[in-house]
Amino acid sequence: MKKIMFAFIAVFAFTALSFGQQAKAATSVEVAKSKTTGVYTFTLPATLVEDDVNNTAKIYTHYFTVVYTPTTNNAVITMVENDDRSRHVIARFFIALGVKEIMLDGKAYTPEEFYVGHMQ
Repeated sequence: MKKIMFAFIAVFAFTALSFGQQAKAATSVEVAKSKTTGVYTFTLPATLVEDDVNNTAKIYTHYFTVVYTPTTNNAVITMVENDDRSRHVIARFFIALGVKEIMLDGKAYTPEEFYVGHMQ
């Protein structure tokens, strides 16, 4: 019985961890405006820890800065140089945070799909 219970818990834990975290962008109109201004706002998953977001953001300071507000889970990303390469690095930032999907206008995109469809 213990083996069955352990197997059940292990499968449940693996399933729970395998679901990707999801970030949210405002609207496609806001994202299009952000492409021009170089300032993006995303709502990150509530499960992320402030230190993890800030430490991950430190890796990408040549490309952008991140101001994260844990009470709202909002991350404001400001481009150092608003060019295609730097915007592409935002996808790497999301991947490094474990974000598997970015919601925009009710549709889920992988970080790469979001970049190609809305930031490139």
